[in-house]
Amino acid sequence: METDRITVEELRALQSEKKRRRGPATPEAALPVQFAISDFALFLALPIVTVSEANNREHWTAKNARKQQQQSELRWEWKRLVKSWRPPLPCVVRFTRLAPHKLDSDNLARAFKGLRDELCALIGEDDGSPLLEFEYKQAPFESGPRQYQIRIEIMPRES
Repeated sequence: METDRITVEELRALQSEKKRRRGPATPEAALPVQFAISDFALFLALPIVTVSEANNREHWTAKNARKQQQQSELRWEWKRLVKSWRPPLPCVVRFTRLAPHKLDSDNLARAFKGLRDELCALIGEDDGSPLLEFEYKQAPFESGPRQYQIRIEIMPRES
């Protein structure tokens, strides 16, 4: 019985074609930054890619680089737009993920962990503080190119 053998170069070409078909890990069309603020509430939408950190099998340095990039983008936009605004405490912080595919609830919270830590550092509160309540939501983009966005809403907590 004769078997087909391929060279190493052919194998690499097949693997790179598979990666090309799967698509890039970054959004195809960057969405604009959206921002609204009042004395009591804040809305901030950023084109940041969030992925399932728990199920993503990659080297820890790649995960760490993605987390640092996310935190850097949030910090930059926060200092540019929000400046010295402080949320009314106690408050609710809602993170919303818009992406082509949904994550389950525990992966959704984990995908926002780096952003949650950075946001808490920016407002000067520990993320374990009883004054902060976190909510996580997600919605798919219905059509168009592959796009990602995160939305952060901060509002007073109702008694």
